Amino acid sequence: HASHQSGRDVDIGFYYRRPIAGYPEEFAVASEDNLDLEATWALVEAFVRTTDEPGGVEKI
Repeated sequence: HASHQSGRDVDIGFYYRRPIAGYPEEFAVASEDNLDLEATWALVEAFVRTTDEPGGVEKI
């Protein structure tokens, strides 16, 4: 928790194909039917591309 409050780690979310009922008050469950896999994977790849940059992602 302390690392989160100091900015050393973050929460990320998934991209969905359409709005999820109950979100953000409730956690959304990703499934093959509702997850935008291409967009979500692009986000992860964008993080990976920063690993050699100052201040870039160190761990996923």
